[in-house]
Amino acid sequence: MADLDRVLGPGGAMETFEAARKEGKIRYIGFSAHSVETALSAIERYPFDTILFPVNWVLFSQANFGPQVLERSAQKGWAVSRLSHGQDHLVC
Repeated sequence: MADLDRVLGPGGAMETFEAARKEGKIRYIGFSAHSVETALSAIERYPFDTILFPVNWVLFSQANFGPQVLERSAQKGWAVSRLSHGQDHLVC
């Protein structure tokens, strides 16, 4: 969570990303997270365009790891790419 605070805080990397977007150097800003807590915090704190998040069936169904992130991302209308053992898939 400290990394997220630094990126989004004053003088953080997000200022550079926003400047690049304003200059037309990039079109979209997204993030990757490996914890539900950090992902949900990022979703609430910045209007990202997309998220890369690890989702696998066992953690999703047995440990309740991930459904909250996918649900909140869907509510925001964001694209979600999921990480899964060497395969990336778009989840909408």
